[in-house]
Order: sequence, then C-alpha cells, then structure tokens
Amino acid sequence: MIRVHGSLAVLIAVAGCATTPPVEPALETPAEPVRDAVEVALHRAETAAVDRVKASHYFEALLGLHARGDAGGAARVVARMRAPGTDGQPLLAALPEAARRRFQTIALGMAVADPDDAAVGDLLAVVDPVGQQQEWMAARLRARELSGAGLYVDAAKILISLVADPVENVPQVAEVSSAIWRYLSSLAAPELARNAAQAKSPEARAWWSLAHDFNSALTGTEQRGRWQRWRARHPRHVAARFPPPELLDIAPDPERIGLLTPLAGDFGVAGEAVRDGFVAAYLHARAATSPGSQGIHIYDTAALSVEVAYELARRQGVDVVVGPLRKPALATLAGMSPNVPVIALNNLERGGREGIVQLSLAVEDEARAITAALTAEGVQRIVLFDNPTRWAARARTQLEASLGDIEIVGFGTFLRVEDVTSIVGDALHVTQSQARAARLEQNLGASFEFTPRRRDDVDAVVALVDSAELRSLKPALDFHFARDLPVFAPSPAIDIADLQRLEGVRVCDIPWRIHTDGLGDSIRAAFPLSRGSYAALFALGVDGYRLANQLPRLLQGRTPIAGSTGTLTLGDDGRIRRELAWAMVAEGALVPISVGGGERATSVPLARD
Repeated sequence: MIRVHGSLAVLIAVAGCATTPPVEPALETPAEPVRDAVEVALHRAETAAVDRVKASHYFEALLGLHARGDAGGAARVVARMRAPGTDGQPLLAALPEAARRRFQTIALGMAVADPDDAAVGDLLAVVDPVGQQQEWMAARLRARELSGAGLYVDAAKILISLVADPVENVPQVAEVSSAIWRYLSSLAAPELARNAAQAKSPEARAWWSLAHDFNSALTGTEQRGRWQRWRARHPRHVAARFPPPELLDIAPDPERIGLLTPLAGDFGVAGEAVRDGFVAAYLHARAATSPGSQGIHIYDTAALSVEVAYELARRQGVDVVVGPLRKPALATLAGMSPNVPVIALNNLERGGREGIVQLSLAVEDEARAITAALTAEGVQRIVLFDNPTRWAARARTQLEASLGDIEIVGFGTFLRVEDVTSIVGDALHVTQSQARAARLEQNLGASFEFTPRRRDDVDAVVALVDSAELRSLKPALDFHFARDLPVFAPSPAIDIADLQRLEGVRVCDIPWRIHTDGLGDSIRAAFPLSRGSYAALFALGVDGYRLANQLPRLLQGRTPIAGSTGTLTLGDDGRIRRELAWAMVAEGALVPISVGGGERATSVPLARD
C-alpha cells in the first residue's frame, strides 16, 4: 500500500498540469474581404489613365450591372462612357466595335424600358443602329419622342413601317402593336381617315382604317362589331395576330343611362343643347347597330332637385348617371357619395370624389393646348394679351403655370376695344421707339425721316381675348410691324361667322367645330343647337353618352378616347383632360392644321354653320 503525503500530492498535481497544458483556441486570421467584381471594375476604370483601359473596365462594370438588373447603376455607367475622354471623344469610342455594339444595345434597351428617360433625345442624336434588334429599339424611342411632342401621326408611321414585315419576337411585336394603337387613338377621326386614304401600303391603310372605325364608334357594341368585321377581312395583319389588349377587352354597354340636366330657367337653353347632343348620339348609335335593350332616362334638374333626380334614377335601375351640368348641383351630388357611377358635366371646385368622373369645357384645357403648341413650334418668348373677364383670368393662370421655359416678355390688358392699338404699340415697344425719335428731334432741333421699330425679342403672340378684341388685335399687330408674328388664340376669341381680318390666326377648339365626321354630318341638320354658339354644349352631350358607354375603357386609361369635345384622358384627380384640335384662318375660313409644323389639312371638310 502506497501512501502519498500531502506535499508530494501537490507536486504530482503541479507536474501533471505542466505536462498537459490546456489548449487555447487558435485566433483566426481575418479573411481578405471579397470585393464585388463590378466594384473592382469601377475602381479600375476611375483610376485608369488611358481611355482604352478606362472604357474597357467601365464596359465590364456595365455588363455586370445590366446582368443583375441594377438599372440605376447601369445608367450611371452609360453616362460616364458617353462622357468625353482625354481626346474629347466619348469614352465608348475607345471600345472595340463588337463591344460598342453591345453597349449600344444595352443603352437602347434601358431607354426603351424607362418611359421617363430624359436623355432619350441625346441618345438618338448619336445612335447608329446595327442589326434588327437595335433598329427596333431605336425606332421605338424615336416614336416615343415624337409622341411626346404631340406628333402622333409621325410616331405611328415609324412603328407601322417597323412591323410591316415583323420578326417572330412575340413580346416585342405585341408591345409595338399596342404602342401603334395608343398613337392612333390620340388622333381625331378625320385625321385617321385622311391618313388611311393617303397610306402607301395595304398594311398601313388597314391600321388607319381600323383606328378610324373603332374609335369613331360611340358604344362598345358598335366597337366590337367593327373590330370583328375588320379582323375577318385582315386575318394576317399584325393587329389581327397581335391585337392591342383594348380590342379584346370591350365591356358590355350599360342597360340604362340617366341624364341630369336643367331644361328650363336661366340654364334651360344650355341644358337643352346638352340633352339634344345626348339624344342625337343615342339615336345615331341605335341606327349603327341592331336595336338593343338600352334605355335612356332624362331628369330635369330645373324641375327636380338634384337629390330627388339622382334618387329617382337610382331606383329606376340606371347603371350610369351623366350630369349634372351646373357646379352647385354637382357639389350637392358629390356630398351624397353616390354609389352609381357618375360622369359629371362640370368640375368640382376642389379635388375629386370616388365614383365621379368630371368632364367639362374648362378653358384651362385650351390654355394647356396653347402651351403645347408653343412648345412644338419652338417658341421661346411671347407677348400676352388678355381682358378682365373671368375665363381669361383662368386661362392666363393656367398658361403661366404651364409655360415652363417660355418667357412672357410683354403684356397688355384690353379694357376697351378702342384702346387695342395703343396697348399693342406699348407691348411691342413701338410707342417707346417713337418717343425716343421725338426726343432726339427736340434735342437736335431738326426733323428727320424715321421708321419706328418694334421689339425683336418676340416669337409669338397669345391672345386670351374675345372675338371683337381679336378682330382689332390682328390689324393692330400688322400696323405695328408684327405681321410676321404667329398669333395663338383659344376658342372664345373666334367667331366662325366673322373671320375677316384674322388671316393666319391659329385657334384651338373642340373637334366638333373644326372637323366633320359621320356622326356630325348625320345630325347637324336635325339639331339646330349642334351649330352656332351652343355647339360646344351639344358636343358635351354627345361625349356624355359616349363616355357612359365606354366608362371601363376610360377608367383603364390604356388609350385616349377621341371625343367630340377633344381627345379625352382621365387624370388621377378624376378630371378628364381634353386635347383640342387646331385650325388656322386662311382666306376667311378655318382650315385644320397640325401644330408643330403648321401643315394644312385642306382635304378635310370643315364643320361650317
């Protein structure tokens, strides 16, 4: 038996501990951070001194960003590669030809995918498409630029030519087909008919005739019939093989439509014009298709309160309400939170209401149309004339809000027609020129021959005035050496019955008054209020019926609706925006024109009283 004393036990314990030390955990050396390949390429590009090397690394980064769908990063690299290098040429010029083609394909594709890309114009200025894919993308971008300037005819023609012999790329052809349809649907029926007659190929003619026939129809039933007949005649056409979705998704017409409008009192005549337009459109639609079961109900808001009229319409099973016409009645109806869809024929003072679409003859639409025309014409500086009426003040407020970079360099308000000539002279600085000459003669103590001069920093004149003032304004401009300045005016400035002394004036107005079409031709003789001073209200009634039958199409907002009061699109605020038609006074008549070029459309008959 072996005994271990305490001291020895301690020594053994210590020795044991010394011979088997505890294992400490090894400290791991931090791994070298893995750098993203795109980040490495960008760093190398930024630090490279040679353009060829810099461009190569940027291109490598672009491929990586594009592959992982980083549109923002790819756009920044594209901008850097298009910037000048050390030799003043864009960096991408230092790439090999194959890489440049790939770069261009990516840049074009990014621009096509981004409808808000502000650099599209710059890209198109330098693009040189190589191959069918790039040609398609470049054509789509050019069409988008043209449509942004309101040149829908040119935009449509580019894409119609593109798909005349399409490649078998179903998504791409389908997208182009839908784009063509949007552009064509932005045009008035007479312009569609004219281009159909002038088309150089059967394929193009079929596009224009389809858009004309479909968009001039008032109801979904009529549209469906026209589309089916067209498709049966053109089974191999691009639009038949790749139809725009709108042609395949036509909602059924409402069974009952109610119209709320005053038929007596101070607004009785205006209400009668709306009613006549509404009824005329209904009768035209019934004559164009086999008689259906649709019924219309008219409620006189001069005899009934709007609350009673709406409630009566609701109990009678009306599917859509058109009206009311007056602002107070509309405000009352909006306060009721109606559960039947409403197409109001006026605007609410503030904001929108759920379930209420607002269509009105707002002069603000004409002010926007004038701004768009000035921009399309490249105008930079204008002289603005107005009068103290409420409509002119509203038009001026909208005009000033939408002018953008266009500058108002002169201004005058007509309080009396007798003052027009002197006000024009002041605004054009002719009066100042004459005053300077008079002071010079006085200082020199001698007279001399002198021809006054107008200011030379003006590109155009905008006239927010009435017809009598415009008839005085145009001769005053001629007298003050401004005969060459184009004059743009809204519809209140024009009296169709008296266009003398207005040669060359450009006016925006509703299509009903500027163009003719099958609908207008068939009902003008039967309805006196469709002509003259109440024509716009008559057209408002026509569009009330049109939109009641095409409300789903309007709410979807895929394409504009060509109406009698304008080309109609629904804004986020529930208000319908109207794109107006343009005409020029020529030899005592209104001749339709296209803004941006001033081309006359002399082959189109006019709607004359």
